[in-house]
Amino acid sequence: MLHSDRALAEPFVCYIVATGERVPSVTLYTEHKIHELKAFCFNGSRGSVLSFDKTFNLGAIYVTVAVYKNLAVVRRKTSEHPLFIGPLYLHGLHMPRHIASFSVTLHLTYRTVLSVS
Repeated sequence: MLHSDRALAEPFVCYIVATGERVPSVTLYTEHKIHELKAFCFNGSRGSVLSFDKTFNLGAIYVTVAVYKNLAVVRRKTSEHPLFIGPLYLHGLHMPRHIASFSVTLHLTYRTVLSVS
């Protein structure tokens, strides 16, 4: 459910790469998510680790999920920071070069988005 018109204005599908392979590769994130990555993953010694969860096979499409610990939230029962879903990568082949492409896209996005903020 969308909570405001602003959510409709912020793009979520950020990159689509179509080649002769099975399905196009699609990178999904919001600018807000990139700012969270800056705050939680690239904050010196206090930063969280940005990691890539295993690739899930959803039929003809694979989904690779970037995850990080949200340092602004603490679970009451465990006093630990929960994992949050970061950018997503949809792709047709599960090969190391596709995951590398996703990480390079995130790196370039991080530099571009945060240099204009």
